[in-house]
Amino acid sequence: MNFISAVLRALFSGVARLPTVLRWTASAIASVFGRRIPQLLWVRRRIALSDAASITLEEARLCRSILADAAERLGPEKSPDAVLDYIAAYIAEHSNIWGKQSSTQIERIGPMQSKKGTFSDAGSMLGFRNHTVFTDLQIDGADLQRVLREMREGPKTEPKT
Repeated sequence: MNFISAVLRALFSGVARLPTVLRWTASAIASVFGRRIPQLLWVRRRIALSDAASITLEEARLCRSILADAAERLGPEKSPDAVLDYIAAYIAEHSNIWGKQSSTQIERIGPMQSKKGTFSDAGSMLGFRNHTVFTDLQIDGADLQRVLREMREGPKTEPKT
């Protein structure tokens, strides 16, 4: 299931099954835009880190980046949420992220600080040993573009034979 299908499915969560027409539309949009949300659709300046992790994983698979292979093989667990947590940690190592810590204000979390924490819930929470928890994690759209560009230019995996 691609990301756009998931978004459409979430929008129509009251419907038992997503209508065939919408599934076809989601597949067509996904094939046109390369299976990730184009920058034109990023309405706000920041997007959720869990969405950014999904986009990054999808892009890593498409360009055969070593990141996708490492996330799926080297992570402590093999569940989809654990893979997205691995990708979220990669994103946080390479850029600033933002999150809420028991208040309504969003605070910046630098790469050094995020290395000391553990991501959970598909990259939507960041917890620390001192029981501090950041929720509503976000990343700037420009930072995500930079991370994606660096990932595309990075090492690639060998094609499977």
